[in-house]
Amino acid sequence: AEGKPWATLFQDELKAALGLPAEVAYFTAPRQSIGQQNPLIAGGMRASVDEYAKILGTVFAKGLAPSGSRIVSEALVDAQSKDPYPASIVAYSPMKAAAGLDYRYGLASWLECETPTQGCAQVSSPGAFGFTPWLDRDAGYYAILGMEVERSGDVVSFAVGLEQKLKPAIRRAFGKP
Repeated sequence: AEGKPWATLFQDELKAALGLPAEVAYFTAPRQSIGQQNPLIAGGMRASVDEYAKILGTVFAKGLAPSGSRIVSEALVDAQSKDPYPASIVAYSPMKAAAGLDYRYGLASWLECETPTQGCAQVSSPGAFGFTPWLDRDAGYYAILGMEVERSGDVVSFAVGLEQKLKPAIRRAFGKP
């Protein structure tokens, strides 16, 4: 993949495999759909909840697309649920600052457990404007809070707080403690 623009990688490796429409793309300024030469990798994608659910569902299925084809290795998905730098000292955590949660950050997601070096069954990725996907492998579901809020006040704190309030109700609905 070396030497390819991000848009090409996204198209070739994920977008085509999941059958995502042309409108799903990464932008430098995603709210205005401007600039694809140097996009924001974290936070620059424009997609609907239904479109993003295909991506999150693939992560939940450990790399299997809805079609059944493998598009990401299971080992990579497993690595995403573990702390890649367990010996590091965390001086500042936006999750701790925003929501008071002592979660570690893994490869592109927050590790929502007390044993991040061993792996977490719950991971999340709240965005700056409120879009908050998460998955819970123990309970057998994944979910997305699909909202876009102007960045005023503490949007992440609100979104993460709402996620934390919803999770027990969802787990009960699945018959999980």
